[in-house]
Amino acid sequence: MKKFIIGFGVVLAFIVTFGVVVPSIQLGYISFWNPKFQSVERTTFKETKSYIEGMTMDLAKYYGEYQEAKTDETKSVVKNLVRLRFSDFDKNNIDSYELRGFLVECRGF
Repeated sequence: MKKFIIGFGVVLAFIVTFGVVVPSIQLGYISFWNPKFQSVERTTFKETKSYIEGMTMDLAKYYGEYQEAKTDETKSVVKNLVRLRFSDFDKNNIDSYELRGFLVECRGF
């Protein structure tokens, strides 16, 4: 009977260790490192050619809308859209001086 209780205790300790403790440690590991990995992935994505080209095309579209705007109110709306959409976009990624100047004018930097 004593061997049975000791064996049962060992099995129970094993189940608790690998059923509760280990997953808790893994969850803590994932919750700590996962945001850091995602941040690196996002930074890497923002440096890709397709992202930069897509953002430049969007800026060209907004520039065309700004040029076609007839009222100051419409121009102000387009400037605000550019300011929000391109707030963290690096202006040095834009090859066109005209578009770069438009971005600087809209953002103020």
